[in-house]
Amino acid sequence: MILIVFMAVVTRKLFGFVFAWSEEVTLLCLTWFTFMGIAIGFRERLHLGMDLFEKLPKKVLDVSDKLIDLVTFFFGLYLVVYGWDFALTMRGSILAATELPNLIQYIVMPITGILTCAYSALQFFERTCAATTSSKRRSSAMPSLTSPIFFSRCRYFRVLAVAIVTTHFTAAIFRGSATSFRFRRW
Repeated sequence: MILIVFMAVVTRKLFGFVFAWSEEVTLLCLTWFTFMGIAIGFRERLHLGMDLFEKLPKKVLDVSDKLIDLVTFFFGLYLVVYGWDFALTMRGSILAATELPNLIQYIVMPITGILTCAYSALQFFERTCAATTSSKRRSSAMPSLTSPIFFSRCRYFRVLAVAIVTTHFTAAIFRGSATSFRFRRW
């Protein structure tokens, strides 16, 4: 993306023309990078948070963390359902310069939703597994999704979570495409 923008600026300033596709490809890259950044932010727990309630009891904080994971899951589900419908609505239009279907720009929304749901479900089960470990072996830091402790104790929960999330997304995608097709047809 940086090279495309650099090339567009250089050709505009030095030669007085711009490649017609440069702005469109830059916009596509920016859209995809932004939405993938949302999913990565959820995976790495990098989104904004408030430390205002840090002094609350640990049990209240654990419950609020699980609630945040559930709300994040439903946000991802929202992106899957409505992003899929919007992407299908836009598939009939074409980008002007590249003549690609507009679907390419908007299909990133359900993809981000799938990733967000998967990450939030895994984090929810990670927190659940961390809460069920014995008090002797519990450390102050929660194990990450890739730690050996998490894999050894929560391997079956993780596989179950991925299977459930994948099944729900597949059903939502097919249900969304049939609904969109039915509305368009009438």
